Amino acid sequence: MTRRGWVWMTALMLTAGAIRGRAPAPAAAEPAPVRRLPVTFDVLIRDALLVVHGRAEKVGGRVLVRIQDVWRGTYTPEAFERKPPEGFVDVSASLDVLTPGTECVVYWNRLNQVRGGLRQFTLVPVKDGKLSRSINRWGDPEELTLAQLKDRVKAR
Repeated sequence: MTRRGWVWMTALMLTAGAIRGRAPAPAAAEPAPVRRLPVTFDVLIRDALLVVHGRAEKVGGRVLVRIQDVWRGTYTPEAFERKPPEGFVDVSASLDVLTPGTECVVYWNRLNQVRGGLRQFTLVPVKDGKLSRSINRWGDPEELTLAQLKDRVKAR
């Protein structure tokens, strides 16, 4: 056998031994927490196409927000992928946050556009006349009154 053959055979035997006697693979480590960019009120306002203020109502088995005021953009039911009744926006996906009677502000931004119309939204409930938005899971929440937020939206 040539020298090259001996090197090849030795490498093959070492590899086979390593495969047969190897220890079980270590358990997968916990995935690193997802770091998200802070989404402050200013970021929501900057990217918003439509911002409405309203109050949740139960209509036909769904929770919808009756629009009290449009702060930015133009409201028409035809602008949405799921066409709501006139004067409402459909926020059925937020049932865990929203109950009938809850006052809220709803944002739709440029990223929420699809061919059929506006789809996803960001909803911020009003509690005791104030809105609170967590900047990130480690930081303190940003808190504004309804009037302060309306002034910020109208100013941009």
